Amino acid sequence: MPMTTYSGTTNTISTIGTTVQERGLTTDQFKAKFDANLAAFVVWFNGTHKTEFDAYVADVVTRKTEFDAHVADIAQHGTIFNQALINGNFDIAQRGTTFDNPNNLYALDRWYVEDAADLNVKIMQSTTIPNSKSKYSLRAEVMTATGGVGAYTNMSQQIENFSFLAGQTVTLSCMVKCDAGATAMLFVDDGATSTQSSLFSGTTWTLVTVTKTIVSANTRLKLTVRFTRAGLDVGVGVNFSQAKLNIGTLALPFSPKSVAQELQDCKRYFQQRSIGTIAAIDLSPSMRITPTITGSVSPFNYVAEL
Repeated sequence: MPMTTYSGTTNTISTIGTTVQERGLTTDQFKAKFDANLAAFVVWFNGTHKTEFDAYVADVVTRKTEFDAHVADIAQHGTIFNQALINGNFDIAQRGTTFDNPNNLYALDRWYVEDAADLNVKIMQSTTIPNSKSKYSLRAEVMTATGGVGAYTNMSQQIENFSFLAGQTVTLSCMVKCDAGATAMLFVDDGATSTQSSLFSGTTWTLVTVTKTIVSANTRLKLTVRFTRAGLDVGVGVNFSQAKLNIGTLALPFSPKSVAQELQDCKRYFQQRSIGTIAAIDLSPSMRITPTITGSVSPFNYVAEL
């Protein structure tokens, strides 16, 4: 916080003189003149500088209170405070790394694709990244024709233990980079209402956030990144990276899990095996529910998605 600069007289001696002849004052008059400038400074300090300083101290106290609240959240909620999303860095791609015209299906692990207006989109695992915390990003781009009226693509993830966050304020954040003309948004949906971020169109990597207080009786927690395709030319798209959900009103710094841990977490919902007759009890890691097994040849898909 910048402080107001004192603009009063500071050159007391040169103003009133250094000799009796220059001053033309009695001793008592000289003392009064000399003290007047100091008195003016004290009045100014108490009325201006001290007020600003008190406001600065109050701001520090407020920020400390917010920080203490975040520390308390960490103690209460543990790891979910740091990262409730799975595969937020888009490292895991068991089903493949490129998807043409996907709709109502999972693409990169844990990210479900839904299209509006048309299916003219390509989803891929991209090596365009914001910084050294990532190896990949998720890219969505227009595929074969100009995006239709009202066209967009949502890539969403539902949190399994959504009731754990009931009544909590959460922040969804994601690094986003748009091609010229493209736009993106983030959404948090608790089953009662959906809250969205501002429309983003930046062409350099930027952290986009949305904060929402979850209702006390939420029926789900669905987190979405959206690519708006309407009117865009073929090949124009958006990259998403370092998606993160944490408790609180501030987006915490992204801290990637190891690829090995991320893969284990993803396999709770989806695994591929060379045979299609493995009993649920023999699968490792254990899956969320007894999986549905699909496929007629290897690899067989073991599916236990939400």
